[in-house]
Amino acid sequence: MKRKGKDDGEKGRGKSRFLLGGLVCLLGLACAAAVFYDGGDGGTPGLSDQETPGVPELSGEVNQDNVMVLLSAYDKDGAHLVGYGTDEGDDWLAYYNEGDRLIDSLNTVVHEECHIFTDVGEEKERIYEGNEKSTEVPYTEVFESKEMVDSVPEQCRGRRFAPYISEAQDGLVSNVEGAYGLLNEFSAYSWGMNNVVAMYPYHERFADDTDTWGSFISNGASNRLAYAEMKYYLLHYLRYAKENYPDIYRQIMENKEFCLAYKDIDSRYAASIAEFEDDLPKIEEKLKQAGHEADHLSDAGEYFRIDSNGLGLMTSEYNTFLEKMAKEPYASIHRKLTE
Repeated sequence: MKRKGKDDGEKGRGKSRFLLGGLVCLLGLACAAAVFYDGGDGGTPGLSDQETPGVPELSGEVNQDNVMVLLSAYDKDGAHLVGYGTDEGDDWLAYYNEGDRLIDSLNTVVHEECHIFTDVGEEKERIYEGNEKSTEVPYTEVFESKEMVDSVPEQCRGRRFAPYISEAQDGLVSNVEGAYGLLNEFSAYSWGMNNVVAMYPYHERFADDTDTWGSFISNGASNRLAYAEMKYYLLHYLRYAKENYPDIYRQIMENKEFCLAYKDIDSRYAASIAEFEDDLPKIEEKLKQAGHEADHLSDAGEYFRIDSNGLGLMTSEYNTFLEKMAKEPYASIHRKLTE
């Protein structure tokens, strides 16, 4: 059992603790994109009437100026978070891989800089709400998330189970800060998903470029799955606390700011996912109009197929977590957090 807040004021250590978040985010994307097989010509980019003057092109250099111009044009919340990280001296360009285009790792950058914004130390964390507003969440007593490993059913040991919980590195926030660390990750993933859907109009500028839509779909699918996984691990933590540490459970559930932050994140994240899902048939239609074969519901929604290629949507994994959380005691805990 650990008291939250130890060494939280040490900015350098705080940043290093969050690094794994980007790696896991990229891991989820890689798992989705790995089934985008057979290569093929991505098509010739064609600008639509929705072009925004002054915004860098798809092939624009990956540098701070171009990233910030792109965010400022399409995702002002992302721009605020990344701007904060810049002011704190964080080298967020490191989250881009060699060969990435501006859009490819943009949601990962927003995710990671959300962590920089959240980690304020002094026995609290700051959860970003959007529109440059935030909620400060005071800490209460916690136990390490690793303690609940054996209680997580096999079918719910998803892609993020090992890196965030069962095999978490020393000092990783999702483990040592318990429910507050899991809330921190839930928030970061929500803003990554928000960035994905906010960038949809930019992707429309290159309506017949299959590689560009592939990046959008893979990033969206990865962040959608993260919603179900991280929400489940947070609710399971609270279930485990209720059964084994009733006083810790009571303190967290009576933490008004924690409940408000959870409710805000969950609602906004779910809305972004709904927007992403609404975008998929639109993308299918745009690709068909450009002369491609496309099916956003291939194999019962497991893949988005473009010509002879397939992008994994991880729908069955996503639904497994949703179905689990719809049952007791998770449903009751969720209702209590959002009442």
